[in-house]
Amino acid sequence: MRPFRLSDLPTYQGWFSDPDTQRWVSQPDDRWWVHVSAGGRSTCRASEDSRVLCGVLQVDWEKKGYAFVCVVVDPAKRGRGLGTRLLRSFLAHH
Repeated sequence: MRPFRLSDLPTYQGWFSDPDTQRWVSQPDDRWWVHVSAGGRSTCRASEDSRVLCGVLQVDWEKKGYAFVCVVVDPAKRGRGLGTRLLRSFLAHH
């Protein structure tokens, strides 16, 4: 996993044409980018397959050690365990 980059945003936004993605996650926009890239209590990580974005993991830490975690996988690559691998990798390194 690597940090999410602004250049990833168009690909990530393209995933939101999928109804299931729209159903569970708000579409990322410029305000979202400011939120996850400003540092502080949020982070966003990206996963690639052959240099193509295939998964995004966002963590927003709350007070008292709680966190909200959002994992979004390219709709064309769902059902292959990628989301599970993203979460496990993040937890192992953080």
